[in-house]
This record gives sequence, structure tokens and C-alpha cells, in this order.
Amino acid sequence: MAIADGDLVAPRTPVTFKVVGDGKVLWASKPVAKTRQVERCQVRVAGIKVLRLEVECPGSNHRAHAVWVEPGLERW
Repeated sequence: MAIADGDLVAPRTPVTFKVVGDGKVLWASKPVAKTRQVERCQVRVAGIKVLRLEVECPGSNHRAHAVWVEPGLERW
């Protein structure tokens, strides 16, 4: 996950990426405050029925172009 770097300008408010399974936060990123700041995520989702990828932006969402880069599921 990352902030899209089309403008090369940071968002006004840091965003937090979350993986939510059955209504519970399974993983949350550190607040991302600048472009090209990338954090990887691996979460076990065995038994989860509803899986959501969320982005939280508590303030202004101006320039907060959040992207999940190549999300996928793998069997372990």
C-alpha cells in the first residue's frame, strides 16, 4: 500500500491502511504521510468470511490518493 505519487505532493492528512476481517481490524499500517512511503502487509485470513481493505483519513482527504498495490490471496 502507498500514496499514489502522480503529484509528488504529500496528502494534507496522513492515511492509515487497514485489513478488516469479519468486522475486526486484522492489520493496520503506520500513518502514511508522504508519497513513495510503502509498507508491506501479510495477514492470515483463514476462517474469515468477509474481508475488507480500508483506508482511514481522519482529516482533509486532499491529495490522499491511497492505493493498495497488487493485493491478493495465497494458500499457505
